[in-house]
Amino acid sequence: MVALAKAGKALNLPIIVTTTARDSMWGPTFPELVEALPGVPIIDRSSVNAFDDPKVAHAIMATGRKKLIFAGISLEVCAAFPAATAIGKGLDAMWPSMRPEPSAKPSDKSVFCECCRPA
Repeated sequence: MVALAKAGKALNLPIIVTTTARDSMWGPTFPELVEALPGVPIIDRSSVNAFDDPKVAHAIMATGRKKLIFAGISLEVCAAFPAATAIGKGLDAMWPSMRPEPSAKPSDKSVFCECCRPA
């Protein structure tokens, strides 16, 4: 995630960082991620699906972007839930994957973005 954050910053992409219950159950954001994104505010959201939190939803929509990349500690939750919501809003949702592209050689460890599409 830190490498993805650094790449996004280098490409001057809008970056939204969230956490859930940082002052109680889940603890603070990883120091390495905070260090990689100086000055980027961290939104402590109130729900599992980041897009369900009004502060996060506003921040996402305020970027004006139609193609979104979601990442998180648990892709099944941190990326899948808000990606599904984004699709429902007519946006394109992607997430990084360590699974190589079908045409990649077995030794290729590159990361690519997978798109999720409505069924």
